[in-house]
Parts: sequence; structure tokens; C-alpha cells
Amino acid sequence: SGRGHRRRLIELGRWRLPVLAGVWAYVVVAVVLPFVALVWMSTQPFLAPVGQEALRRADLGAYAAVFRDGAALRNSVVYAGLAATLACVLAAVIAWASSRARFRGSSVLDGLAFLPIAVPGLVLGVALLNVFIRAPVALYATATALGLADLVQALAYSARFGGGGLARVGREREEAARVSGVGWWPML
Repeated sequence: SGRGHRRRLIELGRWRLPVLAGVWAYVVVAVVLPFVALVWMSTQPFLAPVGQEALRRADLGAYAAVFRDGAALRNSVVYAGLAATLACVLAAVIAWASSRARFRGSSVLDGLAFLPIAVPGLVLGVALLNVFIRAPVALYATATALGLADLVQALAYSARFGGGGLARVGREREEAARVSGVGWWPML
């Protein structure tokens, strides 16, 4: 990384099991329960609480339709991949601008890129849906809307991790690239 550092272990002692239980509780609440709710709702024809009647209505037909029609699955994967790639490129530029550039407001870029992480996913989804519906150009239910939503979500994480990675790399490499006559983009 260009800089030497040494990681320091923190001995938890008797707090080891409570901390482990807290981490697993967080994983269950933040990952497992939302995933279970998503799978449950995908088997229902309409919003329904868990119950015997809803269990009788549960149907995996939506999954069969997705795999039967490969275009929907292919488009989702392609647009998510393009959005993630574009997010990484934008995040690299934003990380460089917020940490190394010397123009006014460069640190605001990092804050704006980080904003989607601070907003709950449901609220962000409703806000994006509202923007797509009210846009002067028809975006609702288009591939562009899917790609933009993926880009907004991926950009936040890309910028966060990209900024941290760039902060660990010394400026000496950039200076060496400039002295060697390398342009800005290849230097980045």
C-alpha cells in the first residue's frame, strides 16, 4: 500500500461470547430477516401477513417465470454489472477528487456519494420510484431506471471503499506518474 502499518488485536476476554452473540443478532436482523421477508412476499400474489391462508396461496410461479423467460434474468444481471462497473469508475474519480483535488466543494462529492447509505433502502426505493415517475423523460419501468437505481446503490459503497483504499496509498505514486508524463486518467 506504500505505507507500513501493524494491526493490533483487541482481547475481548469474557466479553467474547456477548460480542459474538451481538454480531450474529445484527446479521439476523440486517440480512436474514429481510431476505426471508423478501422470499415470503415473492410467493404471494398481494401483500399478506404470514398465516395459514397465506401459506395456502404461496406460489413459486414468479420464480418459474423468471427462469423460463431468460431475457428478464439476463437483463437484470447485465444492467447490474454495468451499473457496478460505472459505480466503481465514478467512485474512483470521486474518491480522488475528495481526497486529493484542490477545488472548492470537492469534499461535498464524497458526502453526496455516501448519502444513499444513510437512507434506508425502502425510503431510497420509494424516492427513486417517485423520481422516475415524475421525470420529464419516461423512465418508469425501463431498463434505464433499473440501471440508475443499481448505480445509486452501488456508488455509495464503491465510494466508501474506494476512498479508504486511496487514503492508504501515498501521493508519491501520483507525483512519479506526473513527472513521467502520464496523464490524469492513466495515473488514476
